[in-house]
Amino acid sequence: REPPPPLAGGYRPGDELYYTHVGLVTTEGGRFRLEHASRGEVIGPATAPSHVGKGVKMRFPAAAWRGSETELSQRRDVLDGSHVLPALVDKSGGGGAAGPPGLADLYLTSVSREPPPPLVGGYVLGEQVFFVGASEMAGHG
Repeated sequence: REPPPPLAGGYRPGDELYYTHVGLVTTEGGRFRLEHASRGEVIGPATAPSHVGKGVKMRFPAAAWRGSETELSQRRDVLDGSHVLPALVDKSGGGGAAGPPGLADLYLTSVSREPPPPLVGGYVLGEQVFFVGASEMAGHG
């Protein structure tokens, strides 16, 4: 019996890839923030209509997920960029609604076999930084 053909991008189930983008990821449970540079496992072809043939379905550990779109929009500290929402942890052990989604369909352009390069200046995504220049007034107030 022949093994199944490779998935989009030549990937196979079990391959470990890195998430290389920043932003919200749509999952079956809603939109969640997936931590940049998180490592996950390919489990099959993408099934979301927008991703079929252009992506893979991946599983990520609970620590890779940083909050739902609703939770992020309700937190002023996240919106101003001064903090990163702590990871959602499914305390039920059964993937219940309180926990992270775990699975996501991702476009091939947002995954890589290699971890993304470090940020310029040695900064870490989500790290708190301070502006030390002169004060300025923006045009909108």
